[in-house]
Amino acid sequence: MPGMSISPSGFEEALGDLQRQQDNSRALVGMIQGSEKLEGVGRSMADRFQAEVEEITRRANAKAEGVQRRLDEEVREREALEHQVREKDAELREVQVRLEEAVQRSDMLSRSLASSSGGGGG
Repeated sequence: MPGMSISPSGFEEALGDLQRQQDNSRALVGMIQGSEKLEGVGRSMADRFQAEVEEITRRANAKAEGVQRRLDEEVREREALEHQVREKDAELREVQVRLEEAVQRSDMLSRSLASSSGGGGG
C-alpha cells in the first residue's frame, strides 16, 4: 500500500473520528473527576453525619447517666425513709407493749383497790 494516498474527505473523516474520541475521553475524564468529587463530598457528608450521630449519642448517654444518678439518689432516699419507717414502727410497737403493760397494771391496781376498800368497809 505504499503510495496510497488518503483523500481529503477521508482525512477529514479520520480527523473527526479522532476529535470525537478525544471529546469522549475528555468527557470520561470529567465524569471520573466528577465521581471522585462526589465521592469526596459523600465521604465528607458521611463523616459529618457520623460526627453528628456520635454527638447525639454522647448527649443521650450523658442524659441517661444523669437520669440514672437521680434514680440512684431517689432509691437511696427511699431506702433511708423505709429504714426510718421500720425504726419508728419498732418504737411504736415498744410503746404499745408498754401501754398494754401499764393498762394491765392499772386494771390490777383498780381491782386491788376495789377489793381492799370494798371488802373492809361493807
